[in-house]
Amino acid sequence: MVSRLRRIALLRASSALAAALAVTSCEEGTSPPVTCEPSESDACIGVPEGALCEDTFCTDGVSCAEIIEVGSTSELAGALGDASSGACIALGPGEYGAVELPAGVSLLGRGAAFVKVESVRLGAGRGATLRGLTVTGGIDAGSATETTIDSVLVSGGQIGLKAGAGADVVVTRSEVRAAIEVGVLIEGASSVTVSQSIVAQTAGPGMWSVCDPSLADACGCAVQPTVVLEHVVIQQPTYAAVHFAGTKASMNDVTITDVLPSGTSIQKPGGGLSVTACSTLDYRDVSIEKAGSYGMLVDHAAAAPSSGMAEHGIIIIDTKPGLWIKGTDDTTPVVLDSIDIQACRGTGLGIDLDAKGIIIIDTKIKGTQLESVPVAVEPNQPPAVAQIGLGLAWRAGAAVQVNGIEVADNATNGILIDGPVGAQSSLTNVVLGPGDDTEGVVQQQVMSPADAPATMGVALTQTAQKISDVPIGPEAPTP
Repeated sequence: MVSRLRRIALLRASSALAAALAVTSCEEGTSPPVTCEPSESDACIGVPEGALCEDTFCTDGVSCAEIIEVGSTSELAGALGDASSGACIALGPGEYGAVELPAGVSLLGRGAAFVKVESVRLGAGRGATLRGLTVTGGIDAGSATETTIDSVLVSGGQIGLKAGAGADVVVTRSEVRAAIEVGVLIEGASSVTVSQSIVAQTAGPGMWSVCDPSLADACGCAVQPTVVLEHVVIQQPTYAAVHFAGTKASMNDVTITDVLPSGTSIQKPGGGLSVTACSTLDYRDVSIEKAGSYGMLVDHAAAAPSSGMAEHGIIIIDTKPGLWIKGTDDTTPVVLDSIDIQACRGTGLGIDLDAKGIIIIDTKIKGTQLESVPVAVEPNQPPAVAQIGLGLAWRAGAAVQVNGIEVADNATNGILIDGPVGAQSSLTNVVLGPGDDTEGVVQQQVMSPADAPATMGVALTQTAQKISDVPIGPEAPTP
């Protein structure tokens, strides 16, 4: 497979071209963008180039009880009135208006470069397929089940793709671009799988999943949506790239790049991946690069690597902070395995006050840069900001078991423990690289061995003094 960093470079090189092609008229016959050639990766992503078949109407591979061929807007209106569940409406090349599909009816085009519709709304049935289209006003899957969206370019619309209560949707080889509010919005859906697809240049979040938008706390959901992302790129979203609240999520070979701030608001600087509100995340081969705020935030949620993880767990580059964990306990364990945090700002990895159930394995934190960030203050004192550049910031009361961590070239300390640690904390297999090998592991504001983690093969220095300010973690994004 093409390397993660090379994949990012390819995406950046093609982003301007992709944006231009996405708005090209279907009448010009220009193919929609593709991200890679088959020789570059075993999982090319995005809308396939060219036509899906050599005929005017493409229906092969879709089970159709009836095929209705349509070549004009007036013929489409008649077909929508006549079609019943299981029918396929096959669109010839051209442009069509908004489409409201009857329950269980499929809409098939020759390819995204040849067929354009304004918007699509699915009826509340099962088994519909959308394929080979450009949709300019978004897709509303409603509560439709067993829905397939394949080789579809969604360009524009308030919401690129919406899956509502009980929906069951599989998206493959598709792209969602330039949505005004959210690229992919999941609200109470049963299951959403997105593979070999791109979400890009959204004016709001790239993907937003919540089990029940009417609840103030998604931990109260009785049923969580299952969301699977495989071979997916989220590029240039705004405010939040991917947000899970009350969601059972899985990510494999996912790239998040260039998260943009929401206007000029310092309250919405642009975060990468947030896993919150009793969500669970199964991860493998995830890359997050360039975000104004956190690369990854785990807040009252659980995360663990996929079984059989091959290359790496998560790479985070140039975010502020890299990864932050808060609000966890023994019922929401967070396992960080093969995490690589590079050139982040302020803090590489932050573990908040009293967080529990955290296991760190074979993790690297290198090159954390000095950055002005909010820091903890005494009660009743005004907020403060200070410049810090910590590799691992381990706040008081957090219970952490470390078995394999390498820190190097961090601006202030490689590993700083602030105050007493939580029960059964340990620190083993520590490698202190250049820049972090002189000060070693420091535990400040304590002087008792009982307050320290169990150590093996690493020297830990305790001091009653406060030698460094301690960062305050980011907040989860809100709707």
